[in-house]
Amino acid sequence: MWIRIALCALLVFVPLNRAISQKPKTINITNGYLKAQEFLKLNEFQKTAFAWGFVDGLDVAPLLDAPEDGKFYVDLRSCLAEMPGEQVAAIIEKHVRDNPESWHKQLHTIAFNALLKACNAM
Repeated sequence: MWIRIALCALLVFVPLNRAISQKPKTINITNGYLKAQEFLKLNEFQKTAFAWGFVDGLDVAPLLDAPEDGKFYVDLRSCLAEMPGEQVAAIIEKHVRDNPESWHKQLHTIAFNALLKACNAM
């Protein structure tokens, strides 16, 4: 009887201990090529080209082990799937213009947040 209780305790506490001791995964995002304010200085074609490249980067993220089956990723890709580059660029530009306190930050993270915000509103 005591052996069963001990085994049950091990089955409960060992996985629980592992779950508690695991640290949250750290994500390192390196600096990109542009700051948000620099995006405003680009011409319309350059802004659209940035948008194309940004969305293409999301498309190939699973090649770099990004989870392609997560709801977060699937929802964002579904939202952007039919948007032309000009629309994506306009969403990014509006977000940058409306948030001058972020002009010193990296454009790639600002663009990501702008698109998340726009897609959640749709």
